[in-house]
Amino acid sequence: MTDTRYDVLFSGELKPEADPFAVRARIQELFKLSDQAANQLFSGKTIAVKRDLDLAKATKFRKAFLQAGAFVAVVEKTTGPAAEQKKAEQPPAKEQGNRAQGLTLAATNSGPLEADNSAFAAREIDTSHLSLVTGNNWSLEDAAPTLPPVALPDISHLSLVEPEPEEDGDGEPDESR
Repeated sequence: MTDTRYDVLFSGELKPEADPFAVRARIQELFKLSDQAANQLFSGKTIAVKRDLDLAKATKFRKAFLQAGAFVAVVEKTTGPAAEQKKAEQPPAKEQGNRAQGLTLAATNSGPLEADNSAFAAREIDTSHLSLVTGNNWSLEDAAPTLPPVALPDISHLSLVEPEPEEDGDGEPDESR
């Protein structure tokens, strides 16, 4: 008989429209976390929020995080003889990676990987048609693009009119100005 249990994992992933500060405050209040515990939870690393839960309790945690604006992963964890058999059937993680995608991981402290530059041979580019202007008889203005002339509108039919004198309050022109 197998007893299926679940782990609840949080990696800091939030809903797209969620405000990170508000989500953090809601989760901190909901679970009564100290500032240090909240910093650790929102560090960007995957943290096990709760381990070894039944499906109902794991679902409650998931719903609580969703209502706060964050996503958690509920990962199945099998215990008992079936888990041992399942582990024995699976090849080691490195072999799984090789078979699944043809990729391998570098050793933990191996340093940066170097690129194989043999696939990127230098190309021969024909530049014989290019030339440089010699001497001091050129400037950057010679390279400026020539703009087409802009046609000005005909305004010869327009004229200016003398402004009318302003009147003061009694209907007489104001001559003080």
